[in-house]
Amino acid sequence: MNAHLPLQGVEAGGPSACLIVFGPLRGGTTLLRLMLDGHPRLSCIGETDYVVDHLVPDPTDESGWRYDADAMDADRIYRDSGLTLRRDLPTRDAFHDLVGQIGRDGTIPVLMLHRRMSLAAAFLPDAHVLRFTRDPRDSARSAIGMGWAGDVYHGVVPWMGTEESWQTFEASDHDLAIHRLAFEDLVTEPEARLRDICDFLSIPYDDGLLAYPATTTYDAPDAGLAHQWKRKLEEHEVALVEGRVGPMLQTAGYAPSGVTPTAPTRLEQAKLAVGTRWWIWKRLVTRYGIALPVARGIGRRARLKPLERWGQRGIDARVGQYLK
Repeated sequence: MNAHLPLQGVEAGGPSACLIVFGPLRGGTTLLRLMLDGHPRLSCIGETDYVVDHLVPDPTDESGWRYDADAMDADRIYRDSGLTLRRDLPTRDAFHDLVGQIGRDGTIPVLMLHRRMSLAAAFLPDAHVLRFTRDPRDSARSAIGMGWAGDVYHGVVPWMGTEESWQTFEASDHDLAIHRLAFEDLVTEPEARLRDICDFLSIPYDDGLLAYPATTTYDAPDAGLAHQWKRKLEEHEVALVEGRVGPMLQTAGYAPSGVTPTAPTRLEQAKLAVGTRWWIWKRLVTRYGIALPVARGIGRRARLKPLERWGQRGIDARVGQYLK
């Protein structure tokens, strides 16, 4: 753990002090978010990748970036957040204003990010960072359940993207305070690990951190959620994941299983690619019908933005019923 100073909430357009939680998709970040938002000194409104996702290079801005406002408006999670992008401000000020809107009433704003960590750090040089990890073998399995992939070989790709982003950030010249926490430790010893986070932020522990089961559909922390891959993945699936992530497995703090990592042949990769595309398509059609996914796909490939966004808006309107 790095040395750290007490955090203060930010006001709109003000300083860049906040907490960044950086972890993988399907890595338990929603569970952690619900916990953190239960603390009266913290404000964690949900996934906030949109604050960095829609920044595009712009040499005319002092920061070197600008917001793609149209892409921001098309982002379902941003639209649902209740935040408002100030288009009249320079990019850095607009970024800090968004963070300030999260840190309402003087609370410490919490950003939940899965990518572009180096960019977030550049805009928030005074932030504290909670590096949150989960075993890639479990993240890969969970991605299948979400309909993002049809096999663990492709299911682990989002985890790899987060890990690569983190490694790039760690190799950079930064002075951010960092605290590390594994999902497996959080669900095994939740109160102790949450106390560690409070100590890191120099705030008192609060029972509200574990009160979320009373107001959400999420259950209390369960140690059985850790290392589920040992029970639920076949040996060849474990070999595929470990073969694909390579040394990133141990860099992230996880031990090899002992099976021989597998690198599929080109033919096997082609079969896996076809299988995962079919799986994703089947899940899309089952959930949203055929018209919306087709419109989105044609619009994306033909660069017909209105058609793509029509299909995406229709899908977005139905997403809520599948969220826990």
